[in-house]
Amino acid sequence: MKRLGFALAALVLGPACAHRPIVPGSYLDYTGRNDALSGGARMIPIETPKGQTFRVWTKRTGNNPTAKVLLLHGGPGATHEYLEAFDSFFPAAGIEYYYYDQLGSGFSDRPAEPDLWDLPRFVEEVEQVRLALGLRRENFYLYGHSWGGILAMEYALKYQEHLKGLVVSNMMSSCPAYDAYAEAFLAPEMPPETLAEIRRIEAAGDTANPRYMELLMSWHYTRHVLRMPAEEWPDPVNRAFAHLNPEIYVSMQGPSELGITGKLEEWDRSRHLRLISVPTLVIGGRYDTMDPRHMEWMASEFPNGRYLHCSNGSHLAMYDDQETYFRGLVEFVRDVEAGRLRGGEVGRVHEAAEPEDGSLAFHDASLEEFEVEPAQEECFLCLGPYRRSCGGFPHGGDAVWCEMWWAFEACARAERAGRTVRAEVGVAPDGEIRLFRWWVAER
Repeated sequence: MKRLGFALAALVLGPACAHRPIVPGSYLDYTGRNDALSGGARMIPIETPKGQTFRVWTKRTGNNPTAKVLLLHGGPGATHEYLEAFDSFFPAAGIEYYYYDQLGSGFSDRPAEPDLWDLPRFVEEVEQVRLALGLRRENFYLYGHSWGGILAMEYALKYQEHLKGLVVSNMMSSCPAYDAYAEAFLAPEMPPETLAEIRRIEAAGDTANPRYMELLMSWHYTRHVLRMPAEEWPDPVNRAFAHLNPEIYVSMQGPSELGITGKLEEWDRSRHLRLISVPTLVIGGRYDTMDPRHMEWMASEFPNGRYLHCSNGSHLAMYDDQETYFRGLVEFVRDVEAGRLRGGEVGRVHEAAEPEDGSLAFHDASLEEFEVEPAQEECFLCLGPYRRSCGGFPHGGDAVWCEMWWAFEACARAERAGRTVRAEVGVAPDGEIRLFRWWVAER
């Protein structure tokens, strides 16, 4: 893992000069493509767990047989529109890319089915889109911004055998850690009377009140979401905000902009990042709503991770630190294409309860050479030793629980038919070592 740096001379080049096409000449040759008639746009049928069929909108730009990027927008419930800045950079780099409005968003169907706004279902939706677009391991890059980063990480944990590369942009790997960061760092930046008014509006369930947006725009959005005066925000961003589906957003995120209280409140994949072995780029901004230190730490956890720091960027760093953002993103794709970044073994997580007999064996996993070592004694939020005052909460619960449960990790290996069996253990409050997760890594 390393930060991306660029020569001073390159910083003054325009996008067309800076990003030499990967596939010159053939990039705009759509011969034989089944979406040529519609200019690259397609409505893809998506089946739901209830057997219903809805359609989601995608649009392709460019043609590159080895580098195809599917873009997952944020929200949840936003649209592809705010990602239209990609049009200024990816074509010049010769990268094929796909805009995609998730179900319930933008040009896609918008069913009034609240049970569809569920993370596992969205993962299966992405897989159905991949299949319909014909994306494969030799060409498929998955990019996710904000909520899209959550979705991208979840997809990679289940389907990374289909991925060539992964990009997690402006998203932490733990919603509890984000809540703690917002409470400890973002909220105190506001004047006390402003924060108190925001909290009163939220407590009253009156977040549709124009005053709420007025306060957030002045004291949060233009400082941490997009660091431009509101009247200068680009048209794609304004359109995406105007078209956001609040039913999805509130259901999964919650009504507050300073914390997550919806279905994603307890989401945390920090301990599973090491299972994602494909080349992975994590992008963070100095002024982001997300903790940049946490995102840099994430990149170190991915076995083939890289961190891109946007020193002038916020949550929408693709606008307020645009040159840094796209130079680093294009450089990542080019490095993977050139073989300078390669993936490793593919892991699959198995959530499981402790064995009833108290043993450390699970199913057919042989954990014969089991060793327990203090492998992690750092908080995923502050990157320092756990302490009662820390708000990291990487394993859920409160800080006291973290102090009791922290720190012991084990790797148990059983070489059988090319498989590696690994297990994670923890010290429970009663002092006993407990197995609480295991996985099989397939080479």
